[in-house]
Amino acid sequence: MLRFPILIGLALMLGACVPVPSLSPLPTPTAMSPVSPVITVTPAAPSANNTGGLQGYMTSQPSEWSGKDVTVYACPFQAAANGKDGFFILEPSIHPQAIVNKDGTFQIQNVSPGAYVIVAGPTPEEALAIQDAGIPKVVHVTAGQVLDLGKFELR
Repeated sequence: MLRFPILIGLALMLGACVPVPSLSPLPTPTAMSPVSPVITVTPAAPSANNTGGLQGYMTSQPSEWSGKDVTVYACPFQAAANGKDGFFILEPSIHPQAIVNKDGTFQIQNVSPGAYVIVAGPTPEEALAIQDAGIPKVVHVTAGQVLDLGKFELR
């Protein structure tokens, strides 16, 4: 007699393991489109044929720069709509640059054509712009040519 309830219990347990059709079937899996990776676009360096250069001679510099290497940067100038005003921002990690030689000369190569403000200093934080009548001087680089800035002072 004891065997009968055990067999019924065993049958119920085994019956619970049998798959039961679902009342609301799950959708059929579909292939997911692959996730696009994040792409960082780095502008290609201009070829030597499409670039110009800058050279000049720094005749004097602030006395606190004495004994330090001075770097000259070509900072792109963004003109305002009126064509007279505008701005520039020194970003030393991306702007063309060169170290000033002991004799004060420098040459910046592979500069893309466009308008620039020339900035120099031992560090980006100390850098000063070449000025004309108290206003940062804007120069224009042309492909295939080296623009000679001549002599200038930084104070």
